[in-house]
Amino acid sequence: MKIKKSVISALFLLYFISLTAAADFNILISNSEKWTDVYSVVHYSNLIGVDGKFLTSTSHGQLILNEISKANTIKVMSSTDKPYMFGYQGLIESNGYETREELESSNLNLELIKDSELANIKNFIVVGDSYGYNALAIAPYAKLTNAWVFFANRANIFEIDAILSGKQIDNLIVYGFVDRQVTDTLSKYNPEVITTKSICTRF
Repeated sequence: MKIKKSVISALFLLYFISLTAAADFNILISNSEKWTDVYSVVHYSNLIGVDGKFLTSTSHGQLILNEISKANTIKVMSSTDKPYMFGYQGLIESNGYETREELESSNLNLELIKDSELANIKNFIVVGDSYGYNALAIAPYAKLTNAWVFFANRANIFEIDAILSGKQIDNLIVYGFVDRQVTDTLSKYNPEVITTKSICTRF
């Protein structure tokens, strides 16, 4: 299920907070047509304390740079199979910006949680990747609890399981409808399963 870009924009503006950045860049740009990548990159930017932005079209790649001062250092995170722009880092550098090495992945959601910046994450929320409104619903709670949000399905749950098996888990929530294989695989972690109860009651 695709989520309208305007809805994503509104949510990210709603739950973005400024933190002290530890990274050696202060602008992070998502270069992907996948809403799960966009969500993951902006959520990651919140967790590490940098300004997260995202492209909404190919032409937006240049337009977004007009809003960014050249005093900033930019890092691009791109989808390998569905980027809005190929060679986007080169375009940014040709416009006079300092950059850091571009991260390219076919699944930024699973790639980013492996980043050393998130090594201390101990809270996790698992949602299905077919129902975008569940991801929107838990976004403020994920920010509040410093939790990583996984987008799970029957194809990637074993990779998610492998990631979780190497983590200290303080809290694991499965929120909304997910494939049966997802709940079966995660059952060994004794997750809290929330199906109809609103996550908003946690605030």
